[in-house]
Amino acid sequence: MAEVKYHECEDPSVVWPLRFGKVAKQLNVTYKKSSVDWGSIALEILRSANAKAEIKGDEPSTMSTISSSTSSTSETKKSITADDHRRIADIYASLDERNMWKLSTGTYVEKQMEKLALRCNYEHPCHSLILDPECCTWKEYFSAEELREIRMFATPTIKRMPDDLNRYLMSYLGKHTLNELQEHHDTFKYERIQQADHYWIHQTITKALDLYHYNYLADLDRSEADYLRRVWTFIDCCFDASKIKVTR
Repeated sequence: MAEVKYHECEDPSVVWPLRFGKVAKQLNVTYKKSSVDWGSIALEILRSANAKAEIKGDEPSTMSTISSSTSSTSETKKSITADDHRRIADIYASLDERNMWKLSTGTYVEKQMEKLALRCNYEHPCHSLILDPECCTWKEYFSAEELREIRMFATPTIKRMPDDLNRYLMSYLGKHTLNELQEHHDTFKYERIQQADHYWIHQTITKALDLYHYNYLADLDRSEADYLRRVWTFIDCCFDASKIKVTR
């Protein structure tokens, strides 16, 4: 059996079911759907990566994840054209070193980001000047100490969830079937302006239940754009009652 390569920056809970479904469809294989404990799987992936790193005596390489020949990346991300590369290079070249983020080690964050941006042949947040320190790819560009400094810089204080909002969410505990969840959900009604947070969560659950009522997630031919539009739209709606405006 061929080894399955895992792209360190992809979400296995999204990518793996899509791949499995496509292969099963191509082979005309019938399979039974079941719930998957993705938390345990993610933990095993981390344990495996750490074990390999200890054996090699260094950090696991992510070279293959940014190669143009990486099959897992090509399936999940858009390739970068020559024009895109030139545009990205111009963006980084226009940055003034005096305004760059200089870490305590003397490393300039933007210069390290530029290295990956020009090297990566597939869409990556660094092409939009976005750095996610949790992405394992950055281990090749920053030391563990530097990544820790980046994570801790201007760490926002997260407010405690209001007790009444927490009670509403916890009220769904013990409801296991779709009918039970729907019946319980229908007993609540919130005002969209005066109870904006409650209303948003209630509407989010409404849309989530619809996905199951209509078996939307059962169709494995859905594209990433489909999921962004139908599954993740609650992120856009989160800001409806605030001064933040969301555009695509």
